[in-house]
Amino acid sequence: MAPLAKIRAMALAILGLSLCTLASSCSYLLGDPYGSMGQRTVALADLNGIVKGATGADIQYVNGASANSAGGHDYLFLFVTTTAGTKWLIALDESTLSFKKAVQGNADYPQGSNIGVDFNGNFVIGNGSGLILSPTLGSVSGYSLPSGSFCLASDSLHNVSISGGSGSLGYSGYNSIWTTILSGPFSRPFASPDPGWRLVTAALDNGALLMLMVADSSGQSIALSYPNAGSDLISALQAVGYIVDDAPHKSAAANSDSNMAWVLREGMVVGNYSNGGLELDLYRFGDSGKSSSYLLTNASGDSLYFEPEGRFFFYYDPGSGRLFKLRTWW
Repeated sequence: MAPLAKIRAMALAILGLSLCTLASSCSYLLGDPYGSMGQRTVALADLNGIVKGATGADIQYVNGASANSAGGHDYLFLFVTTTAGTKWLIALDESTLSFKKAVQGNADYPQGSNIGVDFNGNFVIGNGSGLILSPTLGSVSGYSLPSGSFCLASDSLHNVSISGGSGSLGYSGYNSIWTTILSGPFSRPFASPDPGWRLVTAALDNGALLMLMVADSSGQSIALSYPNAGSDLISALQAVGYIVDDAPHKSAAANSDSNMAWVLREGMVVGNYSNGGLELDLYRFGDSGKSSSYLLTNASGDSLYFEPEGRFFFYYDPGSGRLFKLRTWW
C-alpha cells in the first residue's frame, strides 16, 4: 500500500473510532447526569433562556404541559410561573422545541390544566383562564368559555367541557362558540365507595377519551379509556353507569399523586421515588401489574410530561434550565 493510502486508511480508522466514541458518549455530550436519558433524547432546548427572552424573568416553576395539534400545527404548550411572579403559556414547536409564542395568563395553571381543540379547530385552555388561540397561535375573540373545566374538546356534534370532583364527573355540550348549552349539564357518579376521586386531566386520542383520576387521600391513580367516544362524547359518557368501575379499560396503581401520574394510549405512567432515583412505571390497560419501568436519577416528577400517544415524554431539568424531548422506553 502506498504511503498516502496508508495515511488515508489510518485517518479513516481514527475517524471511525472517534465517531463510535461520540455515539457511545451521547449522555456526556448533552451534559446528561441521568444515565441513559441522553441516548433517548431527540430534541433539546434551553427552556429557561427561551422564557427569559420572552418574559424578562427566569422560570420558577413549570406547572404543567400539553401536546396538541390543530390545522397542521403541532405544539408543546407549557404552563410556566416566573421568578417575577407572572404566569405564562409558552408554545414550542413539538418536534424541534423551538420557540413559537408566549402569552401571559391571568390565572394559575396547576398540574392537570390542559388544552383541547374545539369545534372550529382552535386551541382552548381550561381551568377558567378563558384563553383561545388559532392554529397559528393568533388571538381569537367572541368566545365565552365555561370556567373550571379540565377538558375542553370537540366531538362531531358539540364543543364539550368535562370536569370532575366531589363524587361525580360533570360534562356539557356547547355550540361552536361556547355560548349556548346544547345538551346537559350531565354528571356520572364515581363508583362507591369513592376514595375521593378527582379528574386530573383528559384528552382525546384517535377517537378515544382518556381520563386520569387521582385520590390524594389514598395515593391512588386510575387511568380510564373510552375507545369509541370521539364521535359523540356526551352519549358515550351517558352510557356509563359509574365512572371508574364501568370503564371499558382501566388500570390503577398505588403510591402516586397528581404530580406524578400521566394517562396515555397504552394506559398510565406513574412515578415514585425509589431505587436511588425517580422510577417511572408503565401500567398497560388490561395488565394486572406494571409492565415496564425506567429510572431517572436526580429528577423531579413534577417536571415531566407524557404525550397521550405514548411515543415521547418531556423532562425539564431545573438545574440546567433545559427541556428534553425523549423517546419512551417501551
